[in-house]
Amino acid sequence: MKMPVKSILYCTVLLFLATAPLQTRADDTSPMRLPEDKLAGINLGEFAPWPDEMILAGSSEHTFSELFSGEIVIGVYQARPIKLDISSPWPFDELVLVLQGELHLTESGNEHTEKYPAGSMLVVPRGFTGTWEMVGDYREMFVVEKQAYVAS
Repeated sequence: MKMPVKSILYCTVLLFLATAPLQTRADDTSPMRLPEDKLAGINLGEFAPWPDEMILAGSSEHTFSELFSGEIVIGVYQARPIKLDISSPWPFDELVLVLQGELHLTESGNEHTEKYPAGSMLVVPRGFTGTWEMVGDYREMFVVEKQAYVAS
């Protein structure tokens, strides 16, 4: 049985909202520096494993930290090499900055794989289906709109 990406992400979001200290700035209009240790992959927290049916190759070894939560959510995700089957439509627009390793995305029905090395910035639009492969020791910073993130 395939577990929808939306359900997986929802469970993951709930897990981290319940356990991770959030950096919120609701009443503070001062600029905020993102924590350099987290961007470097240091002191990241646990991340629930991907369901076996989503894993096409590799293993579900990864960590995560939410860096900011306001109108947007900013986080860092780090993983060992893994290739995931995204068969359920991606539930939100996601801005990704590849910090380390390489991201390979192949859209369903397309033989061409787009490769994004460290330093690349891309948007994975809501509705994406295909494969999501993290090559090498992979780390990304992501930005999503909070309501869509929590609703997923």
